[in-house]
Amino acid sequence: MAKILFFVSFILMASSSMGRRINTNLYLRNINTAEILIVDGKYKEASKLFNISLKKYKNPFAKDFYNGAICCFLSGDTSNAIKYIKILINKGMSISEVSKNKVVSSLTDCYSWKRFLKRNAGKPIKASVLTNLPLKTKLDELYERDQYFRRLDGSYQKYGDTIRAIDKFNDKILHSIIEENGYPTEEMIGIKENIPFINADFDIVIWHQTQKNFISDYTAILLEAAKTGRVDPHRAAELMENQAGKSLYNSTVFVKFDCDKGCSFKTNILIKNKLFYPSQTPDQEKAIDVRRAEIGLEPLSDYRKKVLFSLKDNRFSFGYTKAAPVLSFAEEAVLLRVLQKFKVVDE
Repeated sequence: MAKILFFVSFILMASSSMGRRINTNLYLRNINTAEILIVDGKYKEASKLFNISLKKYKNPFAKDFYNGAICCFLSGDTSNAIKYIKILINKGMSISEVSKNKVVSSLTDCYSWKRFLKRNAGKPIKASVLTNLPLKTKLDELYERDQYFRRLDGSYQKYGDTIRAIDKFNDKILHSIIEENGYPTEEMIGIKENIPFINADFDIVIWHQTQKNFISDYTAILLEAAKTGRVDPHRAAELMENQAGKSLYNSTVFVKFDCDKGCSFKTNILIKNKLFYPSQTPDQEKAIDVRRAEIGLEPLSDYRKKVLFSLKDNRFSFGYTKAAPVLSFAEEAVLLRVLQKFKVVDE
């Protein structure tokens, strides 16, 4: 009888976990579709999909409330837009930052928004809106410890051994926090006051796990967190790639090139104000898309569209922090060799 009960319990646990993952995958697919609608300028259709997804999914990401609010404002759905702004404020975002968005700042004739501003402007962010303030405090301490000696004059050259010791200490603390609470979510610790980014301050500890400074492998933790909706999969991908020292999901999908000491006129013509992407065969891209799908990421074709859009339109917050960096080379000859492996974006 005990074996039967154990088996039933195991099946129920597995079913529950599968249900959560299906829900997460469906949510991420819907959000991707809504974001592609944004790229296509179909804000009304996007707002409808945001309204459905943000209502049905248990713990949506802050960036999706933000983008949903902007779409709702653009399509005239002020009621839902304000509802999403309230949620963002309860998570820790300031009204002044929301008001900087040019869509929001243009609402000079919107009575309901002006009334909302009048009632809420100047209100401080209350710690009580955070689910777990002691946890947030611990995580904030991780960030401050990580950054303290790195910010001082001399940084690694002068305090290298101290920084290394702190990294080891922070790694141990973060592991204990994750073991006790799971991967920290926005519901647990809130978000930043400015536009909601997909990275949290505490994940600087994971970011510093590189091939040169390796202490712990966070791959399994990040995979599980991404699959269960505890972290945005784009951020999980960035952290895993940085740790591995190579591209796994093509988080960096475009690059810009520059010369530290200046390039010749001919090379400048080749690279100035241009975006490049790595040359890949269809089979290579297919393999990348398979890996991306495993953690809830959209296909590369959709990702490229959204990155290109986000580089031109800052009204929305996609949070692709590593999507199109500038790669600077000390030697022009080295740059030209690397350039052979890339193609220029035909905009």
